[in-house]
Amino acid sequence: MARLGLSSIGIKIGIQIESTKGEKPSTFKWFENCSAAAGSTNDRDQIDVTPMDETSYRRYRAGLGDSGGTKSLTFFLDNEAGIINDWKELQTLAKAAASEGKAVWLEKWYPDMPLAYFSTIEPGELPDPDLSVASAVEMEINNVVNEDKGWLEAVEPTAVKLTGSTRA
Repeated sequence: MARLGLSSIGIKIGIQIESTKGEKPSTFKWFENCSAAAGSTNDRDQIDVTPMDETSYRRYRAGLGDSGGTKSLTFFLDNEAGIINDWKELQTLAKAAASEGKAVWLEKWYPDMPLAYFSTIEPGELPDPDLSVASAVEMEINNVVNEDKGWLEAVEPTAVKLTGSTRA
């Protein structure tokens, strides 16, 4: 049986704050209305280790990996300011968690796939969205990547609260 390629239909963006320092959370809050999520290449530096007596080709060793430094998430704005309220709460809780050495985890969840892609991030600032005539209003939030955790066991994002949240 041939394997089917995935589409972006049904993908969810989940975010959660660690309950236990250094451990992937067991639940993720679904951040709805996401229209785009940047990926990362995780390229490695190339360290030139060519000796002075080499006369034909340079030699290289792999250096440090680089996730690109940021991951942008783009959300549609809605008439209830949902993403704005959710993001402000995330920023507040993330600041408190950071003082305890706890990270914010970002998950890209794919339907019908047992794995999801995880990163730890520092939530970015809410921007002033670009506007144009007769188009959807979107807001791109650039987040600092602390570490790409890679492909791990998926946890479907749901309407759970963020760790530490007191919102109804």
